[in-house]
Amino acid sequence: MNSIGILTDSSAQFQRSQVKTSKHLYQIPLSLQIGNNEYLNDQLRNNDEISFDWCYKQNLKITFPDLHKLIRQIEFCQKKFRDTIIITHSKYLTGLFSTLEKSLEYVSKKHNLYLINSNTFSFGLGLLVQEAIEKIHFGESACTIIKDIQSKISNIYTYFFSPDILHISHAGFIDKLQAISLEILNLYPIFSFEDGKFNPIEKINNQGKYYQYLEEFISEFTNIEQVVFVYSSLKTKKETPALHNYLKEIHPHAKFSSFTMNLFTKALLGLRSMGAFVISNDKW
Repeated sequence: MNSIGILTDSSAQFQRSQVKTSKHLYQIPLSLQIGNNEYLNDQLRNNDEISFDWCYKQNLKITFPDLHKLIRQIEFCQKKFRDTIIITHSKYLTGLFSTLEKSLEYVSKKHNLYLINSNTFSFGLGLLVQEAIEKIHFGESACTIIKDIQSKISNIYTYFFSPDILHISHAGFIDKLQAISLEILNLYPIFSFEDGKFNPIEKINNQGKYYQYLEEFISEFTNIEQVVFVYSSLKTKKETPALHNYLKEIHPHAKFSSFTMNLFTKALLGLRSMGAFVISNDKW
């Protein structure tokens, strides 16, 4: 029996492809329901192949396995691992975390189960999982890994931009009247992701100003470990090298990477959205 296992959900994105095949990692499959069609989060290599009908966004829904399937998956991990750490995307994005809380009531052996709300998603969640697996390989205990995860959650700073106003209003990040007003004024929101929720913090009138905002944001840090930039399509990637060069100027030792966002993130923020996960030891 392996000592420690990690159970996360498929909203997590990883910088290293081998993380997904780790013998210590299992994932709860999320899917996206659009009308009568349902897609697994990692079903297609290129998510743009999916023909989203944005005229009917109210029918778009992120789904996860029901209570009984979650219980079976947890019990499977219990048989395979001495300790199981369950870490999910922010509990405010879907009902997965609360359903997992309920599922633990029906699991007979609870002493070796640890449920953590990551307060993040996508590469934020992936980073936490990736580091946990590395610590398992180094022989760290479950308690040490859990403390490390909890301390690193507050070190992940996230900023997203989305010009898909109607989409984010359907997702509940802004209300419908705000969305109509922003469209009339040709303004688009920048969101921070704090305490597990999207918070609109700035309004801009073009995509270029988002990169300027990120540069100003990055300049306020003194100790950045890495920046992960995510984009929904290749059309929104063109200014990424400039952002990378700017980061290298003021934080020469910081790592920079860029990736296409997964289906889960596109479903949250729309097909033209983009964002950055900044990992730093600064305390604000």
